[in-house]
Amino acid sequence: MKLFKGGTADKIAQAEQDLIAVESIVAELQRQRETMLLDGDIAEIEKLDRQISDYSRQLSVFRDRIAWLTPHLAQEQADQRKADREKAIAAAEKILPQRAAAVSAIADWTKQGVPLIEKLQAASKLKGWPRSDLPMPYASDIDDGRFLRVIARALSGIGDADWNPAHVATIIDDAVAIQIENHRSAIDELKLAPLEPEEVAA
Repeated sequence: MKLFKGGTADKIAQAEQDLIAVESIVAELQRQRETMLLDGDIAEIEKLDRQISDYSRQLSVFRDRIAWLTPHLAQEQADQRKADREKAIAAAEKILPQRAAAVSAIADWTKQGVPLIEKLQAASKLKGWPRSDLPMPYASDIDDGRFLRVIARALSGIGDADWNPAHVATIIDDAVAIQIENHRSAIDELKLAPLEPEEVAA
């Protein structure tokens, strides 16, 4: 029979193993006693009785030990679950601030974009354009709303399972390229347009 070592669960497991082992011994001794009852030696039967009694007391001890240890094990497990939960919460407390920092960074980035949009709107008024000599570009070629909607749509998919930052960059780069091409086309049209003859006063 082994000495108890380790945690409560190990002690219960050992007590259960010992209980089963001793029960097997008692069962075998009882079979021997039943066989000897017919014509066996009384002294030998008494010896078996003493052995059965000794082992039965051991069985009682093992059962008491298991009964006493079981609630202790339940309390230990409850304490461990509580400790694990506290540890998990402590980990979560370190993780969520990282997201909060990212949220704040995006909010700051968005706020920084507002003056840039205002700058775009001001530039789209084409202040200083030589209106008397050159026609204005088509409104569709300098449509701020169209350009900003493309960017908004590119960003609207953020967070989706199939979202890919490379796609966002590509869409935005294409939108910028279209705007630059519109500007180039507007100048090319102006260069190709025939010069209107000057009216001669009568």
